[in-house]
Amino acid sequence: MTDGTDVEARLEALKTKYASKLGDRVAEITSYWERLSVRQDTTISLDDMITLVHKLAGSAGMYGHNRLGDAAGRLEAALETGAFEGFIGDSALRAEIDVMVAALTAEIA
Repeated sequence: MTDGTDVEARLEALKTKYASKLGDRVAEITSYWERLSVRQDTTISLDDMITLVHKLAGSAGMYGHNRLGDAAGRLEAALETGAFEGFIGDSALRAEIDVMVAALTAEIA
């Protein structure tokens, strides 16, 4: 049987591992957006980026990064709006997404 201290230690280890990968996850999202927003890379899609952001939005709060999760959730909603409305032609929406992507980086700094 596992005592409470062991469970707490395991949870802390999971949180530490998750936090150690946040920089890479946010950098990947940033890279996707940079490439998508200027149509440099046709090997990725907006759906790929939405999936990455969705995973971050869903997992961040579970590991104590509530503000990051909220920021990712707002970004996901904006990306989904862009997917529906066609963000490439909407410079205001692209600028809003630029700010949201930068906010993810600020949350992990």
